[in-house]
Amino acid sequence: MFYRFDTTNDSELNDDELNSIEHLKDESCTDIFFQRCDHDGDHRLFPYELFNCFQYALLPCELHNQDLDKAFWNKSMEGIFRPRCNSNGYYAARQCNLNTPRECWCVNKHGIEVEGTRQYDDHMPQCDEIEDSRTTEIV
Repeated sequence: MFYRFDTTNDSELNDDELNSIEHLKDESCTDIFFQRCDHDGDHRLFPYELFNCFQYALLPCELHNQDLDKAFWNKSMEGIFRPRCNSNGYYAARQCNLNTPRECWCVNKHGIEVEGTRQYDDHMPQCDEIEDSRTTEIV
């Protein structure tokens, strides 16, 4: 995979090569991901940095919850929305805030709300079609 993006064949990913990866369609978290991978801060990724980074990578929803855990360590999280993650580490298609009044909505795998899906009280939005479309995406 590394060498697919290494268009200059110099065994490192420079700014131009990283830029092409960072702007992949539907991958809004790649910029942050690659910043965390660049251990020496030289704005280039070498194979060892990239492969080490994948070893410890958290996906969007897992990372969101980890950040909440750090921010609210030893503090009450009452009133703070904590998203549900699916088994792949992305956001579950249906998110619900259990505060009064209860509200639920559909999101894409990156946690972006699907417009027009927010429902209140006992009404549950049907997010199954969104979840099903995720499995048919070409990655």
